[in-house]
Amino acid sequence: MSTVYQHQLHAHKPRRRLRKRWLVIPAVIVVVGIAYGLFSLKPDTQIKNAAPTTSSIKKDTHLQTFRRGTFSIDLPTGWQFTAKQQDIYTVYHFRSALPGEEGNRLLDVYEDSNLPNFAINRMVPVSATEDGGLVADSGQVSDNCTAYTTGATTSRATVGQTAKWQGIEFLCDMANPQRNVVGTGSKDGLNAVRVADQGGLQHRYFLTYTENNFKPDYSIFIAAINSFKLAQ
Repeated sequence: MSTVYQHQLHAHKPRRRLRKRWLVIPAVIVVVGIAYGLFSLKPDTQIKNAAPTTSSIKKDTHLQTFRRGTFSIDLPTGWQFTAKQQDIYTVYHFRSALPGEEGNRLLDVYEDSNLPNFAINRMVPVSATEDGGLVADSGQVSDNCTAYTTGATTSRATVGQTAKWQGIEFLCDMANPQRNVVGTGSKDGLNAVRVADQGGLQHRYFLTYTENNFKPDYSIFIAAINSFKLAQ
């Protein structure tokens, strides 16, 4: 064997060994990784998911009870009783004193008063309960009555045009469609609902809610109606 050939043979052997080493190293890494995975995921290993995020609507508990005359009623904190008016009518005046609502939200309770000519813009059907309370039948407020009221005397100058919504008659204020006065209505007659106490004595009530806020909130009126009770 020539000296040149032997020199070439010895020169190539380190390169082959180096290649084998580079092939062995990745194989070792793969084996170690598999072994670690099998060890870390033992049968008793628990994989926990993050707890679900839920949201709920809480009932507003920020209410205050007003006891006046023959009844009690709940209104949001920040409302005030302003006056009792007693002349041809007996009416109790309430208003919101919350920031941005002063004078924009008013509630009046007419007690044992005859109101044959009182016209409103929207209506809520109500009924008396057996325990001397009131309930909003559907929990809904009608649209502005000028949008669906027609008749022989219908005109923009008519203050009190007979209207009907959900089978209940009331007087629609056709002359003031820009107003937003909501009133209760019932099958007991125009602008009256009869509520009896435990002794059978009846009182007549008519509730109105004037909503002049930029974003009307009729749920205040609905909640007030449903909280209404005869004084015990």
